[in-house]
Amino acid sequence: CNALEKDLNPIVPALDKLRKQVMASIGGWLKMIGRESDETIIKGIACRATNYRRFNDIPAERLRNIYNAFLNKQKDFVSVDKLASEELEYLSFLN
Repeated sequence: CNALEKDLNPIVPALDKLRKQVMASIGGWLKMIGRESDETIIKGIACRATNYRRFNDIPAERLRNIYNAFLNKQKDFVSVDKLASEELEYLSFLN
């Protein structure tokens, strides 16, 4: 059945992969900022970010956009945290 479905609609596996990537990127960001997360919370954030009512209705291009946005949020968080730590070390060195 799965093989037939893939033959009839090859876009479905690609969308499933994108959806999983989006969920992972949002989940990673939530974990990084110390917030609780589960499937419902993550899907809700994705829906609010894209203005879609249902997670499965989000088109591929929007999924790619929010996937990259949340990956960038994680990278920015790490960069800012590192910069702030270095600044605090420098200020404590001066005192």
